[in-house]
Amino acid sequence: MKNLFLTVIVLAICYLLPKQLHAQETFKASISADITFGHAPDCMGFSGICTFQTESSGKTEMTTQMQFNAENKELILVLPKASLEALNTAKLLNNELEKGYYLYAFEEDYVLPNNIKTVLNITKLTQIKKGSYLVKEINNQFIMKLKLE
Repeated sequence: MKNLFLTVIVLAICYLLPKQLHAQETFKASISADITFGHAPDCMGFSGICTFQTESSGKTEMTTQMQFNAENKELILVLPKASLEALNTAKLLNNELEKGYYLYAFEEDYVLPNNIKTVLNITKLTQIKKGSYLVKEINNQFIMKLKLE
């Protein structure tokens, strides 16, 4: 019974979540940030964000474009495919649901750094909620919508 329940959940995710991101959706994010995926402090593992900052330190994996959707309480990251391909993409794209759709997990809440909140004018929401997030490939970019609380 437990396996049947898990199968139903996985099928629901595969069917419903991609419908939430429209195929023609594009983002023109205006803020750049450097980001390293993984679990702090050593940036190892396959979940969460290790470093996230608006000023380049030279130690991050990539630069992403981002925007804040206040209505949906979402932080939207636009990750360049070329940057991901230069990395060990398994860190970010380790759970493919179907072609062009992936899940990325946050095993714990992630507190947004003050400089990210400041540049995006986020005042009340302070963290990325733990859970699994859909990553969609669109036009040589990966779009990740992260729920804030």
